[in-house]
Amino acid sequence: MANSTEPTRIDLSQSRYDLSSYWGRVKHFMETTDMRLVLASDAELYESKKLLLLYEKGLEPDGTTTEDLYRAKRLYDSAFHPQSGELMWQFGRMSFCVPGNVILGVGMLVFYQSTAAVVFWQVMNQSFNSALNYVNRNTSNAVSNNWWRRTPRQPEAPPQWPLASTSSSAADPHWQRQWLDGWYHLSRSLRRTASTCR
Repeated sequence: MANSTEPTRIDLSQSRYDLSSYWGRVKHFMETTDMRLVLASDAELYESKKLLLLYEKGLEPDGTTTEDLYRAKRLYDSAFHPQSGELMWQFGRMSFCVPGNVILGVGMLVFYQSTAAVVFWQVMNQSFNSALNYVNRNTSNAVSNNWWRRTPRQPEAPPQWPLASTSSSAADPHWQRQWLDGWYHLSRSLRRTASTCR
């Protein structure tokens, strides 16, 4: 029988907040995107990772409090990729999303009177979005670059209309291929129509 005075171990794989409630989710994501976390040094981040690993093995230092653990978890979750465990690039972390978008938004709203300024801020905006998406990408399964290669089609297969599958085109390569096939068939039928009108 377990000793009733033994402290309960915290499941640090779960959020501190109740994610089944609206306010629990708000608190969780406010903590995740807290822009002050961008200022944490690499030494602090690796210390938090070390503390969490020690706690997982039951070897945490004496005097470690629940608040110490949740602070370490907060730092770890903000800076390390949840699947690969790699330290993420500082400007691609979710905690930099708000300040990054504020800077870009102000730049796009203030400097709009010349073509060069518009092009510059649009390129910066798209580059930032791409970096943010790349840093926070799904790394749990490898993506093949061969999904687009065409395999022989069955002649009776009906064309997949592109707009019908647009919403699911990002889901997996199978739907992307169907989406591309739809555009292929649409362009062929438009070319046939154009050639018969000549």
